[in-house]
Amino acid sequence: GFTALDGQRGLDGAVGAWALGVDRVFTGQGGDMVFFQTPTPVLAADHLRARGIAALTSPYLQEVGRWTRRSVWSLATTAVDRRSAWSGEASVAGHPWMHGAGDLPPAKRAHIAQLAQKLAINIDNRRSRVAEVVHPLICQPMMERWLAIPADQLTLGGRDRGLARAVFG
Repeated sequence: GFTALDGQRGLDGAVGAWALGVDRVFTGQGGDMVFFQTPTPVLAADHLRARGIAALTSPYLQEVGRWTRRSVWSLATTAVDRRSAWSGEASVAGHPWMHGAGDLPPAKRAHIAQLAQKLAINIDNRRSRVAEVVHPLICQPMMERWLAIPADQLTLGGRDRGLARAVFG
């Protein structure tokens, strides 16, 4: 969505679409949100809920610690704190998707919040005036599928987009 703020990029996209005579342009917009790229310590809480107390000694926490630049002890504290939440969650607290999400683990709530934020951004740009801009990664079937996967599985190996990297690799 923020590429629309780059006037030259929008112009280049419009000129390219017009020169090629295309009526649709496909993007990778939303992939970071769908596949879970946000480094957040609340992933530890989801992992603990899914795996139980043994999760506190798992290599996953060490990897999330490296990714988030937090100690395993800090992650463990976050994991057991029932109030843990992703810092951006509050920005979409009133969004319909967040209603009833309070019982979900905090990283899954973060996943939903990130997608809600992404879909709320709609900036007109020159490229979209020349050709329809299609974002297949944030279409309903993709979002439904990836939202059904627990956050600690999406971040397989404790890394951003871990499952997506494995699947598409």
